[in-house]
Amino acid sequence: MRFDCERIELVRRFKSGLVVVALAALGLAALATLVMGAKAKPSVRLAAKPTVLDVGRTVTLSGTVKHATAGDDTIALTVTGANGSTSQSGGVVMKRGAFRLTYRAARAGSWTFRATYRAGTTTSSSNEVRITVRQ
Repeated sequence: MRFDCERIELVRRFKSGLVVVALAALGLAALATLVMGAKAKPSVRLAAKPTVLDVGRTVTLSGTVKHATAGDDTIALTVTGANGSTSQSGGVVMKRGAFRLTYRAARAGSWTFRATYRAGTTTSSSNEVRITVRQ
């Protein structure tokens, strides 16, 4: 009888040990995914609505940053004007990787926008978005 009790206890401990090992392996896999995601280059997308507007009207620029560390961060917006001049807007606060802002068209011509996100030492830029401003 004692032998059976000892064997049952050994089997129970073995099963408990397997559960602990399996949970540890899952935890390490999740951690590795998070670390690899944080090292991956961020993906930045930008869109504008409307893309054709009159002087004095506003265009809405919206986009997303896909990255493991993207949260409530800042994103820079580079604007290339109708005359070729370039300016950079201060940081735009993101909410869980999404951002939105408006830009008032002061002069007629073709304007270009690009969003830039920095994660550690890696900087990623969005696609270029063009709008046309009419007189």
